[in-house]
Amino acid sequence: MFSLDVTKLLIAPAVVTVAVTACTAGAVDGGSANDGGATVDAGSATDGSPGDSGNPTGDGGSVAPPFKIGTGTVYHVAPGGSDGADGSAATPFKTINQFTNVAKAGDTAQIHAGRYREDVKDNPGFRGNERLITFAAQSSGVPGNPITVMAFPGDEGKVIVDGENVRNGMHGRGQDYWQVYGLRFENAFHNGIGQYSQAAVAIPNADDLAVGWRIENCYVRITGSVPLENGTAVAMGGTKDFIVRNNRIVATSTTFGVHGYGLINALVENNYIEGMNGIYWKDHHLSSLNPRTPVFESEIRFNDVRALLVGVRFSLRGSPNVEGGSNYVHHNTIYGAGEAALEATGDPAYGPSKTVRFEHNSVYAASPDAVAVSTVNYEDVRVYGNVLAGRQMALDLRAGPYTALTASDYNAFGTAMFFTDHYGTNNKMFSTLASWQALLGAQTSCVKFDRPDVHSILLPAGEQTFVDGPSGNLHLSPTSAARGKLPDGTDLGAYQTPAIIVGTLPTYSAGL
Repeated sequence: MFSLDVTKLLIAPAVVTVAVTACTAGAVDGGSANDGGATVDAGSATDGSPGDSGNPTGDGGSVAPPFKIGTGTVYHVAPGGSDGADGSAATPFKTINQFTNVAKAGDTAQIHAGRYREDVKDNPGFRGNERLITFAAQSSGVPGNPITVMAFPGDEGKVIVDGENVRNGMHGRGQDYWQVYGLRFENAFHNGIGQYSQAAVAIPNADDLAVGWRIENCYVRITGSVPLENGTAVAMGGTKDFIVRNNRIVATSTTFGVHGYGLINALVENNYIEGMNGIYWKDHHLSSLNPRTPVFESEIRFNDVRALLVGVRFSLRGSPNVEGGSNYVHHNTIYGAGEAALEATGDPAYGPSKTVRFEHNSVYAASPDAVAVSTVNYEDVRVYGNVLAGRQMALDLRAGPYTALTASDYNAFGTAMFFTDHYGTNNKMFSTLASWQALLGAQTSCVKFDRPDVHSILLPAGEQTFVDGPSGNLHLSPTSAARGKLPDGTDLGAYQTPAIIVGTLPTYSAGL
């Protein structure tokens, strides 16, 4: 499991750029722009730990693997092509679906500039016309030889998959090892990119899980949804080892920017995410029933999240529900968040949900009803190095048999309001930072140590903490009290060091 070492801070190295060049097969080189000292293992993670493929995880400093295409055939798709052609550069296909019909492991489609309005029925199992899609994954790639759909080099941002407000963009149902790079998904009705395989149940069926997808350098915009149908710009249901990286993700009139059911080992990094809820994991998997062992679900880092209600939410659908797994949320900016920046809700029906690390994030919430961190029935919640500014409750530890704050320190709070055992018989509210810092763990069931936040600060009244908090620019102002407060002299919040980039990278090229 994770361990919190407040002397081992997350430092970002220099940025590694991504260069995409025309090729017939082989690699498209790239790398991780923000190491940050902690990433998800690119391999599997089914034992409740950050990952079990041997790569460094947790605070070990591993990076996302470089983007590479497979060694198979490179096909071309262009608006002036023909689906009766051979898909070569000289005689391209007309539709993306023609590529998906013939694609094998290792094959790549380079899509040339144009607006693609294709209309294909979804895989079986969905309801009604709202599930029309533009194109669908049909076969699977394999490790080291994914199937790739990418913009022709130089046409990034000019390849438009247009849902015309009646179709979804791309869909998969359990296919493995697909990559999507440099495309614009516009006017998607319900999902921009959706992968739905096994519904969240206790033990995942390995044959049903979708494994090893990578969505990078794309613009994904969803414009409408069926009421109560969980419309999502990027949807991951029953997935493992997914990477969602360096995208601009916008849910304009629906609920979720990025949404997942039953995730294992996802990495969500360096995205701009906008929606009613930014990132939302709902329902979970276990790796074992005896003993019950939740999985590592995700690392969420370096994202610029603009959310009307909740920035990052780990929740459930009904009760009884499987325990939530472990998640690591760090170096993100979260703006808006009218309800909460982080909400972690576990169902105690079977046992405790696992670890949530909320570290080095910058939050600005204008609503007086907002909560910075709200949790119930997660047994290991750690809050460290954050700037939690605006009009909001600092911490809301709700009464539950497993609710446990195990570490909280070196935070900067905009408001001194802390609840423990909230809504329970031993409800306690602390309205000053000093009273909260004096709390002893024996006085409450929700805090498992003495004197929380002993090195944390209350931001001075009237201080301009961020360069422009009301507009979402959450760089610290030059005079902010949150500067230099960590033991090594670095700053609190997402921009811990000047090298850190939050949101899309300089290599992003799919357009605004």
